[in-house]
Amino acid sequence: MNYREKFLARCVKLYMNQGEHKLLTINEPKIQQVAAEISVTPEEASWDFYLPKNLQVQAGASPEVVQEVCYYFFVMFALQFCFWEMDDADNLQHWLYQGNPKLKGSAGLAQLMIDCYEQSQYPGVHLNEDDTYTHYLKLFDDVGIPHAEKRAVILKSLADYDDFTSDIYPRFFANFDWNLNTAMVVSNVYETAYLDPFFKKIQLCLGVVASNLRARGLDVQSDFTAYSDYRLPQILRQLGVLEYTPVLAGLVDSQVLLNDVADVEDTIRAATVLACEKLALTAGVRATDVDCYLFLKSRDADFMDGIRPFHLVETTHY
Repeated sequence: MNYREKFLARCVKLYMNQGEHKLLTINEPKIQQVAAEISVTPEEASWDFYLPKNLQVQAGASPEVVQEVCYYFFVMFALQFCFWEMDDADNLQHWLYQGNPKLKGSAGLAQLMIDCYEQSQYPGVHLNEDDTYTHYLKLFDDVGIPHAEKRAVILKSLADYDDFTSDIYPRFFANFDWNLNTAMVVSNVYETAYLDPFFKKIQLCLGVVASNLRARGLDVQSDFTAYSDYRLPQILRQLGVLEYTPVLAGLVDSQVLLNDVADVEDTIRAATVLACEKLALTAGVRATDVDCYLFLKSRDADFMDGIRPFHLVETTHY
């Protein structure tokens, strides 16, 4: 049994062992209905919209470009977590980059990183280790992104570009054959940035790089699960694939922090992974393609209008 199989078996155990206080169920008939609608264009699947223009697919697939693309995503996805915070009145506040509603959360961070890159200030490329923490702590504070100190600590924990290209890239990226075993090893090397029982950020990093490099014509093999976070279960719930019991619905819709509610987050994340596996199998696509389809739903203003809240957990995992 490879690690992916072990991981899915753990998700099945978490989902099946909910006991008498069941939290949620996967709606099997909805799996069939939603799977029939899943489609992702090659451009969307490339995630090119997360890259600066001179690193996008049109830049080609020279070894130098490929390494820089890998590093760019490696740094950016380490910072993709928790774009909200509670104000003094315990109201949820979502972060908008430069106050722009179109640059909310992950989209805002993506644009912030593009701006840094285009100003020759992308983390690790032009700053030494001593400068990284103080420079980016100030930057994150200046743009008002939540958990600025945690993000600066994560940046300081990562390899700089020279170390990445001389060590990390040859060890983990260069063979173009990545799976959950790869994700597990990398996450253990970079625990501060990437270690997570559900491997969300590191799978997202490797999966997006794989999709982007395939769009450049390279033969990249990958085998990942969906990237289980807070947004996917929200979308799956809206589509009717995940059904919350009144107890869980009450906690989520009242925006109660779930950090101290035993096993609730693990159950949601496990069910999300399993639901996406079922959708992928039914639709005949990769689980990562299902993830991309669901993520793009979160960027559809009409779909998101009036959607019920996502579950809240303060974490650097997603």
